[in-house]
Amino acid sequence: MKPIVFAYVDYQEKVISNYTLDKNLKEQLKTAVFPSYPSVDFKSQKKYEGIKVIPILDYVCISKYANLGKKDRFGRPILSSFVILLKKEIFNVYGRDVVAVIKFINQKSILNRSVDEFVQFIKQNSILYNPQVFHKLIHHFSMEFVVRALSCLTEKKKVVIFYNNLNQALNFVRIMYALFPMSIIMNKSFSTDCAEPASEYSEEIILVPYNRMKLKSLKKIPFVDLVNRKSCKGGKISTLKAIIAEIFSSEEWLFFSWFERYLILMKYLDCKIRNEKISLTDLSSKIRKIVRMAEKIQKLERL
Repeated sequence: MKPIVFAYVDYQEKVISNYTLDKNLKEQLKTAVFPSYPSVDFKSQKKYEGIKVIPILDYVCISKYANLGKKDRFGRPILSSFVILLKKEIFNVYGRDVVAVIKFINQKSILNRSVDEFVQFIKQNSILYNPQVFHKLIHHFSMEFVVRALSCLTEKKKVVIFYNNLNQALNFVRIMYALFPMSIIMNKSFSTDCAEPASEYSEEIILVPYNRMKLKSLKKIPFVDLVNRKSCKGGKISTLKAIIAEIFSSEEWLFFSWFERYLILMKYLDCKIRNEKISLTDLSSKIRKIVRMAEKIQKLERL
């Protein structure tokens, strides 16, 4: 299967793609890239749209779903979606800024665009290729809040994110996916809309308007509150704080670009979240060479 695939989906009806898809993948796309519980009145909302991120097989799927006025074979209104599927190792490089991916989808029909166009767009618009903007976004929310929220999001089975400004919420989502360990990304789904967020069948991470915060059904669900900068506490706070601080440290890693350092530290974070004992030297041949060089210098100095 191709590492990057573009697709158009009508709910439960059809999938059109720029590549031939595996039958199992195709069937899952017909439902999985839509909100588990769309707003009950979506059919009357001409501008009803949202974002869903979900792992399917070994892909991470980033979906822009919307009411495009389509109907199924029985004449019932259905949602449609444009989706970009990225193999997880490719997602790690080009898909983590999910908002940048959605901006690419919004430009024009992705079925008429090339993978090269997508890669160039991401390099020009993703926060991972502009660490200053990335760092500024984090400080907009505060490092302390981001770390606490990430600890909650990585540890808790289900989390609702309360917001009152969608653009602000999407900026947080950019940070969230940019700093999520890959093991979390491959085990959690996210949607910007869900009519039944408390359901056991809904997505694991859901944006919920702040005015619904006091609903009884949501009171027992762990939360991240973007309005008041509050969050339920999870684990690994010191680990998250130390690794994120190192990602943005002003002290350079010799022979490493900022992006190389980021990728290595994200791999390391993933291992730590999974309680896997591993050294940074196990994750990079460059680091191993540097360590060997340092050891040789120390031996020479002892002569």
